[in-house]
Amino acid sequence: MKNIIVGLSTLIIVGLMVYVASIGKAFQGGEAGKIIEDIKTFKKAEVSQKENTELNSLKDRAGNVSEFKVSQNFKSKCASCHGVDGKGILGPNLFGKTSQEIYTSLIEYKSGRKENPIMRGLLMKIEESELKELADEIGSFKDKVK
Repeated sequence: MKNIIVGLSTLIIVGLMVYVASIGKAFQGGEAGKIIEDIKTFKKAEVSQKENTELNSLKDRAGNVSEFKVSQNFKSKCASCHGVDGKGILGPNLFGKTSQEIYTSLIEYKSGRKENPIMRGLLMKIEESELKELADEIGSFKDKVK
């Protein structure tokens, strides 16, 4: 009797598996399966040279949203927290401060006199000459505004 029940159960399960496989896309959730398929198709689509140039142009301009140009060094090390124009996003506003104020703060963060783990971690491997360059650039922001 057990063998008959197990055999019937197995046949029913195998039959359901064949049915589900014949329907297709059951495991992707119906409509969601079509979306997944569309995403795969979209990723494979070739981007034309013109579109690629336009995208690169937009990426470059996104790094210079402020009224004036900033160095790549500032963009890569400071802009994510202090904004491209130094007016602060997550970090404090640096706009209008003198280069000496900025330099002193950077040295204090680097030495640990001012506590900020993000600043300290960022500044640990930067030489003082580069800190001076960044401080001079940030100190000149106010003069660059039209």
